[in-house]
Amino acid sequence: MRAHIITYGCQMNEYDSHLVASELVSLGWELVDSVEEADFVLVNTCAVRGKPVEKVRSLLGQLRKEKERRGLLIGMMGCLAQLDEGQQMAKKFGVDVLLGPGALTSLPEALKANERFWDLTFREDVLDYIPPPPKGALSAHVTIIRGCNHHCTYCIVPTTRGPEVSRHPDLILKEIELLKQAGVVEVTLLGQIVNLYGRHEFPKLDGKSPFVQLLEAVCAVDGIERVRFTSPHPIGYRDDLIEAFSRLPK
Repeated sequence: MRAHIITYGCQMNEYDSHLVASELVSLGWELVDSVEEADFVLVNTCAVRGKPVEKVRSLLGQLRKEKERRGLLIGMMGCLAQLDEGQQMAKKFGVDVLLGPGALTSLPEALKANERFWDLTFREDVLDYIPPPPKGALSAHVTIIRGCNHHCTYCIVPTTRGPEVSRHPDLILKEIELLKQAGVVEVTLLGQIVNLYGRHEFPKLDGKSPFVQLLEAVCAVDGIERVRFTSPHPIGYRDDLIEAFSRLPK
């Protein structure tokens, strides 16, 4: 069986698409470069602005024609899938598999189902999953925190990605170690408010926030030469983080 993934939106969506791609490969699927070659097309959606939503609507219309013509299996994931608008769209265009951002690890179960499969829950095992390193890459993304507890008027992320929850540092460092072994020299740590990492799950040590502790640990990985992070927020900048810029050259 052959699958094709189409991704819209942010770096976190790109990371999630890589996660799902690795899951498909582990299940014996072959990844292909076009809709025409695929038996299953999975669309990773964005709902931050109107333009990517309209792109998804247009794409699903095209995929429905392919489904009617040759029985194509259609999947939809990402932020739009979590919203009523996306679910109505999925019904209209005959989407077979619908997964919210917190339900990506339901994919194996979805593909085994002989009927429409929708999962919009926020599963804890999404945090535990470590995708294999991208082949031939010098730079890679690593998600360290998912969701958000702030309900800013203009932002839909808390609705689509759920409450703020951080991954365990041991899992993050294990993933980075695998990336280093595969030749990656630059990592970008991802989160909705990335510099609030671990504030509910892990304690401060010696006046350092969990995020600064994680930065120190990542910078200590021999072979990783540059460490980036996005998206930060002023609310997460404290003296310990500002001071870390002066003493962590990576």
